[in-house]
Amino acid sequence: MPRGAKNKQACRKRRWTNNMLPHETMTESYIYKNYYAPHATHGILGNFSSFAHISDNGIEWDNHDLIANKQAQAITIHGSSIHNKAIKDTFLFIHELCQFEYLKFLSIPIDFLSLIQWEHEETRLEHLRMNNPVNGDLWGLFKEKKLPQFPSNIFQKLVTLELPCPAKDWRGFDIKNFPILKWFATELEEYDRSGLSLKSIAKNPSITGYGLFDPKGHDILSHIPVNIESLGIWRATSKKFNFCKIDDFKNLKYLQLTGSPTVFDINWIASLPNLEELELRSFQGIKGAELLFGMNNLKYLKIDFTHDKSYMNPQEKIMLYNKIQYCSLD
Repeated sequence: MPRGAKNKQACRKRRWTNNMLPHETMTESYIYKNYYAPHATHGILGNFSSFAHISDNGIEWDNHDLIANKQAQAITIHGSSIHNKAIKDTFLFIHELCQFEYLKFLSIPIDFLSLIQWEHEETRLEHLRMNNPVNGDLWGLFKEKKLPQFPSNIFQKLVTLELPCPAKDWRGFDIKNFPILKWFATELEEYDRSGLSLKSIAKNPSITGYGLFDPKGHDILSHIPVNIESLGIWRATSKKFNFCKIDDFKNLKYLQLTGSPTVFDINWIASLPNLEELELRSFQGIKGAELLFGMNNLKYLKIDFTHDKSYMNPQEKIMLYNKIQYCSLD
């Protein structure tokens, strides 16, 4: 067998450790399982999920029978910027969510807000997502301060909340209405380059994790409490975002960084003493990968979709596979 092929075979064998079968290992990160997609306990959708994608070609459903039988535990409806689409009859069940006794996860376009009887959901929903409207342009609605009224109910069980834009000037929104919230995620991009909207979110002391999509300000992390344990950052570039600031979050246990043309330098996070899980995806390359060997608390490491894969040789990868409970390197 060629030497290179033998090394690759050894690397694959080392992915599963501690005498565990593949399906028994931590194949997904803590952030993914508990915050980003807590409904996806089996496959992409989960055992009790219903998914609808709205596009110019129509409405495509998965697991629609769970809607018809009112058995869905998770409902996701993804809108898009399309106009004059007849959706009223298709989504009449939104008015009757109180009959879905198992419902815990809900993801809807923001223009569906007014269709829901929130007094029935405030005591049982655990995960709430807002996404782009079916009709209209999100950026236009935000800029003109015409976002639909946000429910002002007290959500007693909500653990995660995700918004498609900052909560700045959003009528009805109050972070105090989520007393046990653990994870808050929001799209920043052009909406809030400075990240100032995060200052009001940080007033909720129960939040232990943040997810930031498209951050474009170097000092955005300065508005987040440094004692949080979970942080997810998507589509950030080093020209517009200061990755070095992550080093201030000494209590971080879970870190997920995804989607950037930046070469990521492990020096930016190598001194985090409590980091247990690290996921780096879709970076141009990795610098300082040898510092991973000194991060002794790492139990989960995933590096994939890296353009330049020369950050570590096969022998070094084998050493990491032997050291870390779950390790997947591209």
